[in-house]
Formats: sequence, structure tokens, C-alpha cells
Amino acid sequence: SQAVYGQPLPARVTDDVVPTPEGTYGAHKLLTEVFINDMHRRGFIDAFILRFPSVVVRPGRPTNAASSFLSGMIREPMHGEPCVIPLRDRAFRSFLCSPSSLQENLFRVLHMDTHKLPRHIRHINVPGVSVSIQELMDALAKHGGEDKLALLSEETNPELERILRSWAPDMDTTTPLRLGLTKDESGEDIVKEYIDSLKK
Repeated sequence: SQAVYGQPLPARVTDDVVPTPEGTYGAHKLLTEVFINDMHRRGFIDAFILRFPSVVVRPGRPTNAASSFLSGMIREPMHGEPCVIPLRDRAFRSFLCSPSSLQENLFRVLHMDTHKLPRHIRHINVPGVSVSIQELMDALAKHGGEDKLALLSEETNPELERILRSWAPDMDTTTPLRLGLTKDESGEDIVKEYIDSLKK
């Protein structure tokens, strides 16, 4: 999970950035990574560790996750329901991937040669794209209709905003792409894929 990282962070997180989680969720993720790395190194398991981007658009109902609105701001308006964006900053960027690209990457990692990574460094930052709230809104209007924007509201939630701003806005994808993973072309493509799926 991206939650293993914490501020201060560069504009784009690379493999050299040391994880310093700011929350308990991220700390637990990092503890698990250390354990898996050691179990793999000692030969007890054969494992890779995947750090997911925020997956958008998720099916189902809204959750209490800080990132829930990233799916909700597309999913809910497309079903005629409102969604609250928990910060007033349309330039705010998140690192996202679609469910379909994540599914493909899970399949590719499942069949990946175990020797592609060192025995004690098993994590892979799953590829994604950096997308702003404004870009998501523009894609919603373009592919779902301008009227859907009326169902979005922006209300500052200090606690959620604190969590969101602790995450990396962008990640370097050089290593995962070299390993054979794939990524979405753009935030617009992610939104369009979801909206097109509703027409099937």
C-alpha cells in the first residue's frame, strides 16, 4: 500500500525513498512487508509484495477509507447519487489505477520469475497514473455528462485531508514496467472504462 510512505516526500516517489508511514494502517503494512521479506530471504516462502495505488473506480458502496471519494466522485454521480469530496483543492493529485490494470498486474506477478528481485527486497510499487481531482471531474463531465458535476460537493474534512496529503501524489514506474507490469494510460481512460462498463 502507498500508506507505507509519509511526508516529506518528493514530487515523485522512487525506489530510493524510505517508507516512513504516518498512520497505523501504513505502519502495519510496513511491518508485514519486513516479515515477508525475511520469510522469503530464509526460504520459508516464495513471495512478492505489492504496493497498490488507489484503485478507481471500485464497485459497491462508499466506505470509510480516506480514498473512498476517489471512486465515489465517479461512481455515485453515475448512479444519480451525491458524493462529497473531502478537501477544497482541485489540484490535489492521487496515484491511481483501474481494477482491470490491477487484475492484469496481479496475474503477471503471479507468474513472475522469483529471481527478478533480490531475496530481501520483495516489494513492487504497482504502476498507476497521477491524476488531479479536476482531471477526474473533467473526465466525468466528458464521458458521463456535465450534469453529473452537480452531484459533487467539496467540504473540507481536516482528518481525511491530513491522511490524503501524507500519501505520494506520484510514483516512479520504471522498475515495475521493467519487470513486465502494465499501467493505465491516463485518469480519463480510467473514468471512461468505468462509465463504458455501465453500458454493457
